[in-house]
Amino acid sequence: MLPDLESQSSADREPTVPGEESYGDTAIPRLWRGLTKLQNLDQSLFAIVAFVLLVGIFGSISPVLFTQAGWLAFAETAIESLLLATGQLFVILTGGIDLSDGAILGLSATLGAIIMKALAAPTALGGTGAVVVGSVGALAVGGGCGALNGFLIGEFGLTPFITTLGTLALFTGTEYLIDGGVAVFNLPNLVGTIGGLDLAGWLPVMFVVTVAVLLAFWWLLSKTRFGLWTYALGSNRKAAVRAGVGVRRHLVAVYSISGILAAVAALSDLTRYTAASTTLGVNDELTAIAAVIIGGVSLAGGQGRFAGAIAGALILSLIVEGLVLAGVSAFWEEVIEGAIVLLAVYLQIGVRGARNPEVSAT
Repeated sequence: MLPDLESQSSADREPTVPGEESYGDTAIPRLWRGLTKLQNLDQSLFAIVAFVLLVGIFGSISPVLFTQAGWLAFAETAIESLLLATGQLFVILTGGIDLSDGAILGLSATLGAIIMKALAAPTALGGTGAVVVGSVGALAVGGGCGALNGFLIGEFGLTPFITTLGTLALFTGTEYLIDGGVAVFNLPNLVGTIGGLDLAGWLPVMFVVTVAVLLAFWWLLSKTRFGLWTYALGSNRKAAVRAGVGVRRHLVAVYSISGILAAVAALSDLTRYTAASTTLGVNDELTAIAAVIIGGVSLAGGQGRFAGAIAGALILSLIVEGLVLAGVSAFWEEVIEGAIVLLAVYLQIGVRGARNPEVSAT
C-alpha cells in the first residue's frame, strides 16, 4: 500500500522519480534511483570500476581470459582502441571531433605497406630499412592528414564534424585509388616478427610500445602548458584567445596528434595481420568516440580525464574479446556498446546538472 503523501509535509516527503507514482516500489523506480545515484560518481572512476567488474564477469564466464592466450588476445585487441581513443580525447577536449581517424588509419597502413613492400626488394634497402622507412612514411601520412583537418578547422572556421566527415571520404577514396581496393600483402618478414614478439610470454611488444606512447601523451596533456591550452580551448575559447593561446596553431597540433596516433595504430595492425587490408580502420572512429564518451569526457569540450578515456577503450576491447570467449554472437557487440554509451551520456547529464542546476532544469 502506498503511503499517504497528502498527510506528509513537504519536508518529510521522499523524493520521487518519474513514473514512481504509478509503479510503486517496483523494479522500475528502484532501477531509476540506482542510476540517479550513479550520476553522483566521477564518471572516469565509474569507467575504471566498470572495467574491473567486467573483467570479473567475463573471467567467470570464460576463465580463458585469465590465461596467457586470453591476455595476449585481449592486449592485441586493445592496442588500436587505446591509441585512437587517446587521439580522439585531445580533439574532443578542444570542443571538436575527428570522424576521419579510422580513414587515416587505413590510408597510413596502405601507404606504409606499399613503401615497405617496394623497398624490401633485393636491389633496395632490404627488410629492416624498408620497415623503418615505411613506418616513417606511415607516420608522416597520419600526421599530414591530421594537420589538414586542423588547418581547415582553425584557418577557415569550419565545423569539425562536417570537416572531418568530408576528409573521411577524401582519405578513404585516396586509399582505394592507391591500392585499387585490394589488400597489400608480401610485406618484409620483420613486420610479422615484430608482431609475434612478447615479453615473458604475457606482454606483446606492440602493447608495451603502446603503453609508452600513452604515457608520453598523458604527460603532454596533464603536465604541460600544451595540455592546459587544450582544455582551455574547449572550456572557454574566447578566454583562451585573450590569454594568448594561438588557436589555429594549437588546433593543427591537436588534430596532427590524432592523425599520428592513428598511424601508430596502423603500424600495429600491420604487425598483427602482416598485410594492409582494405577494411582496416573502417568505423574505428565510432569506437574511439564511444570510448571517450564512456570515459566521461564531455563532447562539449573542456572536461574529461585521460584515465577515463583509457578505461573506456579497455571496456570496449574487453567486450569484444569477452563475447568471443563466451561464444556469444559478435552482433551483440554493437548492441552492448550502444547501451553503454547511452548510460554514459545519462551519467554526463547528471554530473553537469549537479554542477549547474540550470542544465538539469532545462
